[in-house]
Amino acid sequence: MQSPHGNKFPGFRPSIMGRNGMVTSGHPLASQAGIQTMMAGGNAIDAAISTAAALGVVEPNSSGIGGDGFILVYWAKTGIVTGVNATGPAPYAANRDLYLKQGGIPMKGIRSVSVPGLVDGWLKAHQRYGTLKLDQVFDPAISLCENGFPVSHHFANSLSSENARFAEDPYTRAIFTDNGQPLKTGDILYQKDLGMTLREIAAKGRETFYEGDIAQAMVQFSQAYDGLLTGKDLSGYQASWVDPIYTTYRGYNVYEMPPNSSGHILLQELNIVEHFDLQSMGCNTAESVHLMVEAKRLSFADREKYVADPDWVDIPLRGMLSKA
Repeated sequence: MQSPHGNKFPGFRPSIMGRNGMVTSGHPLASQAGIQTMMAGGNAIDAAISTAAALGVVEPNSSGIGGDGFILVYWAKTGIVTGVNATGPAPYAANRDLYLKQGGIPMKGIRSVSVPGLVDGWLKAHQRYGTLKLDQVFDPAISLCENGFPVSHHFANSLSSENARFAEDPYTRAIFTDNGQPLKTGDILYQKDLGMTLREIAAKGRETFYEGDIAQAMVQFSQAYDGLLTGKDLSGYQASWVDPIYTTYRGYNVYEMPPNSSGHILLQELNIVEHFDLQSMGCNTAESVHLMVEAKRLSFADREKYVADPDWVDIPLRGMLSKA
């Protein structure tokens, strides 16, 4: 396996073995947070939220409480699979005429912001299935915020690419730079304000984030920078429980989130490649890669043609997931 640091020498990771559970994520400290929660007596839901909260600390370039989420839950006692759609809509003030006037939907900046749905999704999943108290679930992430952690090579590269944006924003510059220079690999990053925010959510729940002090702070910040987010946008939001979509693949049931998720793409790809003998093609051969690429092309073409917000558009999911 190639070294993650970009040099030509191979890197190796030891096999990790366990007897009672496993956590996998994009960062070892986040996985460790999930393991810590399970060792404290938490279940898989507690551990998943701990892991996700920690990821928002150690990889804020990829995730965080200002974003969205999808949660799939298999409850062994009942054999039922269910899901939480924690994606927030655009603000009420965002409309077609506004975006046409400004040349399209922005990909960056304050006007690209939608309602942050992830927190309510966590809280709904925890309320129904969690076993530990919320402060225990958030404790590993809060500890990383308050005590700091070393910046990874991947995160440092991301920070270095955003130097121009840090120059424009005193808030992010104060956190992610050292005297104006982006933090480097191994530098210790502290995010004490984020830690206080997580403590506030653990103590006061949904109300503080969507209607109370945190909500007011988000709205004030948005208005100060000519954003669209309002108190009505936040207070009116609710994550929702949804029925997952699924297909069968060689005797297995495979579940995904329904639209507005793009989970149908994976299910469509499986339906296509199930008609072929992948094993005989060999791993990563030209034939097997070509087949999977073509399956992706067809599935993504359906997404581009048919999939939008299901509250406004009828999506022909039955046909898209048909094996015929």
